Amino acid sequence: MSLRKLRSIKCTSCAAPLTLHGGGHKVRTLNCEFCGAVMDARKHFSVLHKFSHQEKPFSPFKIGMQGQIKGIDFTMIGMVAWEDVEAFQWVDMMLFSPTHGYAWLTYYNAHLVFSRRTRDIPNLNIWNLAPKYEFSAGDKKYKFFERYRAKVVYVAGELTWIAKKDDSSHMIEAIAPPYMYSVEHNGSEIEYGLGEYIENPDTVYKSFGVSQKQPKPKTVHPAQPYHSTILEPLSKAARPFAALAAALVIIIGLFFGGSTVFNEQISSSALLKGSTTHEFTVTRPARLMELTLDTQLKNAWGFFDISVRKGANDIFSFGKNVSYYEGVEGGESWSEGSRSAKAHFKVPEAGSYMLHIKMAEGGKGETGTTPPTTSARITLKQGYISNHYFVLLLILTGIAALAGFLSKIFFESKRWKSVLGEDDE
Repeated sequence: MSLRKLRSIKCTSCAAPLTLHGGGHKVRTLNCEFCGAVMDARKHFSVLHKFSHQEKPFSPFKIGMQGQIKGIDFTMIGMVAWEDVEAFQWVDMMLFSPTHGYAWLTYYNAHLVFSRRTRDIPNLNIWNLAPKYEFSAGDKKYKFFERYRAKVVYVAGELTWIAKKDDSSHMIEAIAPPYMYSVEHNGSEIEYGLGEYIENPDTVYKSFGVSQKQPKPKTVHPAQPYHSTILEPLSKAARPFAALAAALVIIIGLFFGGSTVFNEQISSSALLKGSTTHEFTVTRPARLMELTLDTQLKNAWGFFDISVRKGANDIFSFGKNVSYYEGVEGGESWSEGSRSAKAHFKVPEAGSYMLHIKMAEGGKGETGTTPPTTSARITLKQGYISNHYFVLLLILTGIAALAGFLSKIFFESKRWKSVLGEDDE
């Protein structure tokens, strides 16, 4: 991009050298960054008033820089710093293009927004709307974000209006990320603007010759769209697997839970002595068998020795601990543990088998050693297929599938926190 011919003058207040960047016929004032004088560009740069003791805000951009935004050549001709009632500051760089006119580049907490005036008027009175209320302007729908009051605290360079220190305006912002709709009312005029959040600010910095590496934003801008380079693709990839795992869990639970081959109630006295059950027949030895032990334990525990027998021989043995406690504390009921236990095993071959069960140990209360009185019901199923691995797969893929959704919720909560407070979202 070729540089346009520049002109230099001296500030009519402090005689500091100032550069005119050819900001077009709408330029109304030239503002001295050294003494704060606001000079009338149409009346021989006579001083209109002064910004006394103004402090230059931080901005990576400088007046006179030239670069491209959205393929349009712009020159930065002016700078305005604003401050709201909570002392938050942001900087607007006024841009000029001989072919596309005027625009603004806003720098706030390392965020960049490119905006221009718009003729799109809201379809309702937006001055009394609540956050998140939707309205239309032009072909877009926006959510009302906030209203606030801000004042001018610094000016420099060429501007198309006359700025005075502490000039204040009522501001409204509404969002449809990456777009931001703004309304500014200074008491006599209302201006409407349409901004677009710049998602890749490095391209703008590079284009305008900002050589120093700029920090990444640490906050969420109102118009910043949500993107996640990891969680969104992960969620998308995990969804079909989560759906498959859920289907398998349901199918296995409904159709492959096994068929009952044995069901017997054992008395409390038989449990204490040890009892051998009636025979049961296994016809599908290649599949798992599921044993369910249901007791009537209450505020007690018991340890049960269980053996699988074929004839007079023990095939294998295992133990199951059952404990259950309940009570009322502070007017609230509570319980812990379970009255039931399950075990899974395989028998070596088809045929007739028996179970031998005995309560080997037990106690009432948490530390008691007196065996409690309880009967037990033993239920045995064959052909059982465990869905535990598919449940685990469902949990893992479900978490992955929800990761992007939850991440977006967290992102949105940070976006709206300043206007909705801690409890919303």
